[in-house]
Amino acid sequence: MNKVEVYFIKTLKERAGLLLILTLLLLIPNFSWRIFFIFLMITLVLLPRDMCNGKFNIMMELPLSRKDVFWSSYVFLLVFSIFPQMIGYSFESIFITPSPWSIGYGLLSTLTFSTAYFGIAVLSASFGFGNFGVPFLVLIADAFLGSIRWYGLNPYRMISPIYQENITVALIFALSLLMISYFIFERKGKIK
Repeated sequence: MNKVEVYFIKTLKERAGLLLILTLLLLIPNFSWRIFFIFLMITLVLLPRDMCNGKFNIMMELPLSRKDVFWSSYVFLLVFSIFPQMIGYSFESIFITPSPWSIGYGLLSTLTFSTAYFGIAVLSASFGFGNFGVPFLVLIADAFLGSIRWYGLNPYRMISPIYQENITVALIFALSLLMISYFIFERKGKIK
C-alpha cells in the first residue's frame, strides 16, 4: 500500500463525518465561501490538528516518516479542495457557461489559498501556538490588511492569499510559506 493511501485511509476513518460535511459545502462555487470551508478543513481535519491533539505520535507508529505525513496531508488537502470545486463548476455550467480561463483561475486561486494557509497552520502548530487560533487571527488580519487602500493602491493585495491581486506573486508567496513550514516541521515539529 502506498504511503499516501495509508494517510488517506487513516484520515477518512477518523474524520469521515466532518469531511463529508466540508466536502459538500466546498461544492459552492463562490470563492469567498470556499476559503472559509477550506480553512476549516485545514485546521480541523489535517496535520495541524493532529500535531496539537497528540495524534501525531500515533501516526509516527504507521510506516510513515515526517516527510510522508506532511506531503500526504498536503495532497489530501488539494484533493478534497480542488475536486469538489471542479464538481461545483460542472453544476454551475448547467445554468451559465463559464470560460475555461475563469475555471482555471478559480482552481489556481484555490490552490494558492490552500497552500498558504496549510503552511501557516503547520507553522503555528510547529511552534506550539495551536491549530486554529493563530491561523484564524492571520485570516482576519489578511482580510483586513487586504481591504485597506492607500490612494487606491495596496501592495499587500498582490501577495494576499485571500485577495490574490497578482496570482503569480501570490502563488510564489504561498509556495514559500509551504516550503518554510515543511523545513520547520521536518526539523522542529512540536509533538505533545
